[in-house]
Amino acid sequence: MIPEDETLTPQAAANFLGVSRQHFVDLLEEDEIDFHYVGTHRRVYFRDLKEYADKRDDKRKEILDELFDKVTEAENMTQAIRVMIADYKILLDANVLANYAVCNLYLRLAEKPRLFLPKWTPYIPEEV
Repeated sequence: MIPEDETLTPQAAANFLGVSRQHFVDLLEEDEIDFHYVGTHRRVYFRDLKEYADKRDDKRKEILDELFDKVTEAENMTQAIRVMIADYKILLDANVLANYAVCNLYLRLAEKPRLFLPKWTPYIPEEV
Protein backbone atom coordinates (compact mmCIF):
# COMPACT_ATOMS: atom_id res chain seq x y z
CA MET A 1 0.00 0.00 0.00
CA ILE A 2 1.35 3.41 -1.00
CA PRO A 3 0.44 6.60 0.87
CA GLU A 4 -1.44 9.10 -1.33
CA ASP A 5 1.12 11.84 -0.64
CA GLU A 6 4.02 9.62 -1.75
CA THR A 7 6.00 11.17 -4.61
CA LEU A 8 7.20 9.10 -7.54
CA THR A 9 9.85 9.64 -10.19
CA PRO A 10 8.71 9.63 -13.82
CA GLN A 11 10.24 6.17 -14.29
CA ALA A 12 8.45 4.71 -11.27
CA ALA A 13 5.17 6.31 -12.34
CA ALA A 14 5.60 5.01 -15.91
CA ASN A 15 6.22 1.53 -14.52
CA PHE A 16 3.05 1.80 -12.43
CA LEU A 17 0.99 2.73 -15.51
CA GLY A 18 2.74 0.21 -17.77
CA VAL A 19 3.91 2.80 -20.31
CA SER A 20 7.31 3.97 -21.49
CA ARG A 21 9.04 6.73 -19.57
CA GLN A 22 8.94 9.00 -22.62
CA HIS A 23 5.20 8.50 -23.07
CA PHE A 24 4.72 9.32 -19.40
CA VAL A 25 6.77 12.51 -19.76
CA ASP A 26 4.60 13.42 -22.76
CA LEU A 27 1.52 12.99 -20.55
CA LEU A 28 3.06 15.37 -18.02
CA GLU A 29 3.91 17.94 -20.67
CA GLU A 30 0.36 17.71 -22.08
CA ASP A 31 -1.00 18.46 -18.56
CA GLU A 32 -2.74 15.08 -18.38
CA ILE A 33 -1.22 14.47 -14.93
CA ASP A 34 -0.32 17.04 -12.29
CA PHE A 35 3.33 17.13 -11.29
CA HIS A 36 5.80 19.32 -9.46
CA TYR A 37 9.54 19.84 -9.46
CA VAL A 38 12.01 18.92 -6.76
CA GLY A 39 14.97 20.97 -7.88
CA THR A 40 15.12 20.23 -11.60
CA HIS A 41 13.48 16.79 -11.32
CA ARG A 42 9.82 16.06 -12.01
CA ARG A 43 7.83 14.30 -9.31
CA VAL A 44 4.25 13.03 -9.25
CA TYR A 45 2.05 12.46 -6.24
CA PHE A 46 0.65 8.95 -6.11
CA ARG A 47 -2.89 10.34 -5.64
CA ASP A 48 -2.60 12.25 -8.96
CA LEU A 49 -1.22 9.19 -10.72
CA LYS A 50 -4.03 7.02 -9.34
CA GLU A 51 -6.63 9.60 -10.41
CA TYR A 52 -5.26 9.55 -13.97
CA ALA A 53 -5.15 5.73 -14.03
CA ASP A 54 -8.76 5.52 -12.82
CA LYS A 55 -9.95 7.99 -15.49
CA ARG A 56 -7.98 6.12 -18.17
CA ASP A 57 -9.45 2.80 -17.07
CA ASP A 58 -12.99 4.23 -17.02
CA LYS A 59 -12.51 5.57 -20.55
CA ARG A 60 -11.18 2.20 -21.74
CA LYS A 61 -14.14 0.39 -20.16
CA GLU A 62 -16.56 2.81 -21.83
CA ILE A 63 -14.96 2.19 -25.24
CA LEU A 64 -14.98 -1.58 -24.75
CA ASP A 65 -18.64 -1.47 -23.66
CA GLU A 66 -19.46 0.54 -26.78
CA LEU A 67 -17.60 -1.96 -28.96
CA PHE A 68 -19.36 -4.86 -27.25
CA ASP A 69 -22.74 -3.24 -27.88
CA LYS A 70 -21.92 -2.70 -31.57
CA VAL A 71 -20.77 -6.29 -31.99
CA THR A 72 -23.79 -7.79 -30.22
CA GLU A 73 -26.12 -5.63 -32.34
CA ALA A 74 -24.51 -6.91 -35.54
CA GLU A 75 -26.67 -9.29 -37.54
CA ASN A 76 -23.85 -11.68 -38.41
CA MET A 77 -20.17 -12.32 -37.79
CA THR A 78 -19.03 -10.53 -40.97
CA GLN A 79 -20.84 -7.38 -39.92
CA ALA A 80 -19.42 -7.72 -36.40
CA ILE A 81 -15.88 -7.92 -37.75
CA ARG A 82 -16.49 -4.89 -39.98
CA VAL A 83 -17.60 -2.95 -36.91
CA MET A 84 -14.30 -3.75 -35.22
CA ILE A 85 -11.88 -3.29 -38.12
CA ALA A 86 -9.60 -0.36 -37.35
CA ASP A 87 -12.27 1.58 -35.46
CA TYR A 88 -10.28 1.49 -32.26
CA LYS A 89 -6.70 2.64 -31.87
CA ILE A 90 -4.71 0.97 -29.12
CA LEU A 91 -1.45 2.37 -27.81
CA LEU A 92 1.04 -0.50 -27.69
CA ASP A 93 3.98 1.17 -25.93
CA ALA A 94 3.65 -1.14 -22.91
CA ASN A 95 3.80 -4.08 -25.32
CA VAL A 96 7.59 -3.69 -25.47
CA LEU A 97 7.71 -4.50 -21.74
CA ALA A 98 5.72 -7.73 -22.11
CA ASN A 99 7.05 -11.20 -22.84
CA TYR A 100 7.22 -12.53 -26.39
CA ALA A 101 3.92 -14.46 -26.27
CA VAL A 102 1.93 -11.37 -25.25
CA CYS A 103 3.67 -9.16 -27.82
CA ASN A 104 3.03 -11.73 -30.51
CA LEU A 105 -0.66 -11.99 -29.58
CA TYR A 106 -1.20 -8.22 -29.76
CA LEU A 107 0.57 -7.95 -33.10
CA ARG A 108 -1.37 -10.90 -34.57
CA LEU A 109 -4.69 -9.35 -33.48
CA ALA A 110 -3.65 -6.23 -35.41
CA GLU A 111 -3.34 -8.21 -38.66
CA LYS A 112 -6.24 -8.42 -41.13
CA PRO A 113 -9.04 -8.78 -40.34
CA ARG A 114 -7.73 -6.66 -37.51
CA LEU A 115 -9.54 -6.11 -34.27
CA PHE A 116 -7.74 -2.84 -33.60
CA LEU A 117 -5.37 -0.36 -35.16
CA PRO A 118 -2.04 -0.46 -33.32
CA LYS A 119 -0.60 2.91 -32.41
CA TRP A 120 2.85 3.71 -31.06
CA THR A 121 4.25 6.91 -29.66
CA PRO A 122 6.96 8.20 -32.02
CA TYR A 123 9.74 7.18 -29.63
CA ILE A 124 9.10 3.43 -29.57
CA PRO A 125 9.96 2.65 -33.24
CA GLU A 126 13.13 4.72 -32.82
CA GLU A 127 14.15 2.66 -29.76
CA VAL A 128 13.56 -0.73 -31.40
